[in-house]
Amino acid sequence: MPIQKNNRTQGVSLLSAGATASLAAMSLSSARSFVSPVLRQGPPAVVEQPLVQGTVPEAQVAAASSGAPLAVGAAGIAVAVGAARRSARRSQKSAVTAHATMTKTEIDTDCVNAIRFLAVDAVNKSNSGHPGAPMGQAPIGYVLFAEEMNFNPADPEWINRDRFVLSSGHGCMLQYSVLHLTGYSSVSMDDIKQFRQWGSKTPGHPENFETAGIEVTTGPLGMGISNAVGLAAAEVHLAAVYNKPGMNLIDHYTYCIMGDGCMQEGISHESCSYAGHLGLGKLIAFYDDNGITIDGHTDLSFTEDVGKRYEAYGWQVLTVADGNTDVDAIRKAIKEAKACKNKPTLIKVKTIIGYGSPNKADSHDAHGAPLGKDEAQLTRNQLGWKYGEFEVPQSVYDVFRAHAAEGAKKQ
Repeated sequence: MPIQKNNRTQGVSLLSAGATASLAAMSLSSARSFVSPVLRQGPPAVVEQPLVQGTVPEAQVAAASSGAPLAVGAAGIAVAVGAARRSARRSQKSAVTAHATMTKTEIDTDCVNAIRFLAVDAVNKSNSGHPGAPMGQAPIGYVLFAEEMNFNPADPEWINRDRFVLSSGHGCMLQYSVLHLTGYSSVSMDDIKQFRQWGSKTPGHPENFETAGIEVTTGPLGMGISNAVGLAAAEVHLAAVYNKPGMNLIDHYTYCIMGDGCMQEGISHESCSYAGHLGLGKLIAFYDDNGITIDGHTDLSFTEDVGKRYEAYGWQVLTVADGNTDVDAIRKAIKEAKACKNKPTLIKVKTIIGYGSPNKADSHDAHGAPLGKDEAQLTRNQLGWKYGEFEVPQSVYDVFRAHAAEGAKKQ
């Protein structure tokens, strides 16, 4: 709903007949002395902007236009002036709230799209790779690396950092993008431009011995989530050995993104069953439920109810219905996952592979091949991304690196 502009002609309630008569009897200068600067100038204008979330109350000047009949003379004017002042303050507060909401939404969108287009551009430049998964998973990556996780790019080996494992390792441009944006020296913009090239620090699947910030080498599907289970189990063991009352040396979370292929592999069944048995409450896995494999839609070969299977393992299962744009739902799910202390959590995030691509989204065409230059431009137009290839606005870097700085302080 658009924010309503203030109508300054309605800023003061109509005076009663007696008050009007008293005003008429005064000299012009005397009348002016009763009218505050707020009334003469009116409240600050509010720019009409559509709100993405929330609404601003309509009839912001109601208190000044619908009050009881005023007393005559100066007392009546004083009441009217007070009402108008209160109305102006409410208008100012509403304007600031609306502006802040809009700004936050724009920041979210820019940060998510920066991840998407670094992936698109890198895969296009290398003429090989998997752009579709990072385009769908970008909101998850944004919330984790710009808001939730504790880490320090200056010290990737910090013992109490949160761990992140990309089990669907073929979508590694997601991981390289967030490592670059948060300030890891191991992934510069030049490194991103050298994606999948011989001798680069950004190989086609993430390798922990090659690139600082990569916790686990992944590629074979199902292996990443199994490593994440091991990392979460190690956290519990180390905490039991080294933590003392009032001194929690070991206290961190393990996050993992996995796809349909990971869900199909037998190794993930075994490890996730064990995670439920151990009650690993600090393990949070995101299931990128995009319904696509390299062969086509998953209903060709995979129709089980994954959520019920994980509930049978002893996991808490949550769902985000729109993982493409509903960043707040991802935030809420993470908060709920952290509140569950005695179970690992699977968050089923419904996404569209290749989100934003007019001709390749929701198809296996976006899975393992570049979008191409023309489709990349159409995608930019579709998502409103006005920046060129490998171009990231400073405001996006500021968001990611401010959060990384907070992690460094916690170390």
